[in-house]
Amino acid sequence: MREQPKRLQHEVRLRLDDYVFDLSPLLKVAAGYPRGAEVTLLVEGPPGFARYLPRIAERARGILEQLGLRARAYVRLDPAFGSCDVGLQHARKVGANVVLHVGHEPYPLLSPAGGDVKVVYVAGEYVAARLSFDELLKRVEGARTVLILYAAQHRLLAGRLCSEIASRGIKCSAAGAPLTGCTMGSAFGSIRSADKVLVVAGGRFHVISAGLMIYQVDPSLLDRLVHVDPYTGDVRGAKDVVARFLALRYAVVYSALEARRFAFIVDAKSGQYRSWLLDTLARLASRAGVHYDVLVTERLVPSDLDNLAPADYDAYVITSCPHLPFDELHNYHKPVLTPGEARMVFTRRLTPYRYPW
Repeated sequence: MREQPKRLQHEVRLRLDDYVFDLSPLLKVAAGYPRGAEVTLLVEGPPGFARYLPRIAERARGILEQLGLRARAYVRLDPAFGSCDVGLQHARKVGANVVLHVGHEPYPLLSPAGGDVKVVYVAGEYVAARLSFDELLKRVEGARTVLILYAAQHRLLAGRLCSEIASRGIKCSAAGAPLTGCTMGSAFGSIRSADKVLVVAGGRFHVISAGLMIYQVDPSLLDRLVHVDPYTGDVRGAKDVVARFLALRYAVVYSALEARRFAFIVDAKSGQYRSWLLDTLARLASRAGVHYDVLVTERLVPSDLDNLAPADYDAYVITSCPHLPFDELHNYHKPVLTPGEARMVFTRRLTPYRYPW
């Protein structure tokens, strides 16, 4: 392994607005190349981080050059919506041998195999949280055990909150990996034993995802769910927002019960292509006596469905990201189902609600 300089001219920690991006994983990547080798980066991230990507690319290139490598960097303009959405195909087209994926940690279910392309994850940490710890303590008052789930940008904050809670004599644990839209990892097994489950994340995306996964374990567990928003400072129970969302999703499920022609929409991206899931849905559809076709895409928008013949399909099933039916296609004029919802329709078993698969 090539020896690294004792001090880098370019700091590996880059603060942009209220986020700190730790680029130190690039040091390990650089150590795998001989001095003078060419490293081409593709820097990508979710929509909210798009404005930061050019500056991250510039700093990353500077670090690699100081380490004796010939470096160039490209920025992926279309969003990387999740840790499962790694632009390996983008990298190969522009000759990049390293993808610097910003905003997420590695995907725990189907981490894409890069092969000739290395994938480096840099989550970024939000460092300007506006929280009232007194309000947080009110929400966990009387609890003996607390479990903290968090989005990737709040790993350190989750750890600090857990330490504060533990200092008050309450047993507290933070999940080992951040929430994604479709998994809470090993923390799923700890849900029943926690008196309170805190979700540290901005907006509704992660708290609804966690709520849906918790609901299928036991609907009564939603009483324990608390949303902690580091951006607004709000600390509130999340049962009502999840229950309202569930009512909307059940309306979609019921509207699909009489559908006879389905389109299974498959994503060609390596991290979102799930052949096992497609096979399972195909078996269930065949047993239910309904027709299905398989449609392949890399990025789905409502106009793609509008271009199909109106009578061809009664309902659609998204096998890539279960949040597509929730976000981009939640108001579509035909039912658009997650895989779990499709399973409910095909088997006619409407309880428990299944999420995501």
